[in-house]
Amino acid sequence: MKKLNKLIGLKKEEFDKYIKPDDIKLKPQIYARPARLIPTHKTGDEMALSSIFLASLRLVKQFRDSIFKQIKFSKNGKLYFYTEVSFPEIIGIDKRIDGMIINVVSKSIKDVVFFEMKSSKNTLNKEQIESYIKIARTLKVNKLVTISNQFVSNINESPIESIKVPPSFNLFHFSWTNILTIAHILLFNNDDNITDIDQVEIMKEVTKYLEHSKSGLLGNTNMSGGWKLISEKIYKKERILKSDLLIKEAVKSWHQEERDLALLMSRSLGTSVKSSTKNKTSLKNDINKLLTKQVLSGSLLIKNVVSKIDINLDFNRRLISMSVILNPPKDKKNNAKITYLFKQLEKCKKNEGLLYDNLIENILVEPSFKFHKNHSNYSLTDLRNQDFRKFNDIQEFKLVNIRNLKGAFSSRSKFVYEIESMALKFYEGIVQHLSDWKKPTPKVDIFS
Repeated sequence: MKKLNKLIGLKKEEFDKYIKPDDIKLKPQIYARPARLIPTHKTGDEMALSSIFLASLRLVKQFRDSIFKQIKFSKNGKLYFYTEVSFPEIIGIDKRIDGMIINVVSKSIKDVVFFEMKSSKNTLNKEQIESYIKIARTLKVNKLVTISNQFVSNINESPIESIKVPPSFNLFHFSWTNILTIAHILLFNNDDNITDIDQVEIMKEVTKYLEHSKSGLLGNTNMSGGWKLISEKIYKKERILKSDLLIKEAVKSWHQEERDLALLMSRSLGTSVKSSTKNKTSLKNDINKLLTKQVLSGSLLIKNVVSKIDINLDFNRRLISMSVILNPPKDKKNNAKITYLFKQLEKCKKNEGLLYDNLIENILVEPSFKFHKNHSNYSLTDLRNQDFRKFNDIQEFKLVNIRNLKGAFSSRSKFVYEIESMALKFYEGIVQHLSDWKKPTPKVDIFS
């Protein structure tokens, strides 16, 4: 057989012969194992995790479609899933790629994606990933997916800093928590859920494995060391230089936690929750914001909720605030709008009881008045006792949940626990029960 020099465009029959030559005297040019849902690897082994993930893609259509859509991999065609892939004449017998999916159309390979996966505390290696990109390009493959417990703001961002990616090449990254979240959402009763009963059971078993303490999956349970040191420096009003690498580390840690917070909410609600969009300038802008104003911010966008949930971190006062916007009736006077707000809160109390009672003492309301840029915060008691008839027209209400973390703000583990707990309780106790005023449907005038 001729030397292997490409995968894209290769006949599937030829591909198989590269794995198992007709002539037994010839050495294979491709070594690969079919992905198995129940691998023989030890639980917690990196290859066991890789095999289970790839096999679940093969067996569960909606799971496969969701991942493929994000990595721009065609779902049309016959798909083949492999683990422990090696090309000895290209990369040597000792090197192997963790996973590979090939898409065959009309008996020829039309698309290929490579996977590199890390479990537990293992992190991606820059030299290794760049060498895999080089191998992929040699074989005319333009997609590589990395999966680890490292978090990124979006899948087009790599946790490896300053990695060199050719313009024509696609490098994607998922955290294992992201993978678990996608699986969870598919098990909820929503538009994306799995319809086949047997596939539902497979997905349940996969999620149970991923959630097991020995699977190798780790959530974002700690902020970075830079977060702790920068938080303490700001609180003590110590000077911080822009060139200090710790401030970059602290901001990146917040970006990762914001993303993890969105994933946590997604798993809890059974729908996709998006964090604020991050681009190439986001890191630089947030570093400047932290240096000049000692604050950071983010948001959670949830479908069919009154507004996005804005999150603000105040490093000087060690405060976390979360807020939503509520739109009152446009055809009512101010005092009637206040009444509308309290009726909304009564609905929250009726549904959530004790949780609402524990939350409400930390809730402030900020009315937005027409033609006024400066707004004041009111406690619910002050809001009820204030006569707003002489004020300009109220445009909207901002409901703000404030929490003083004190020393826990700079704690690597306590900060994560507190902000995640706060977000879930704020949503459950208040946000999910709020509804904007809607203009009544016009009626037919029988006398016209």
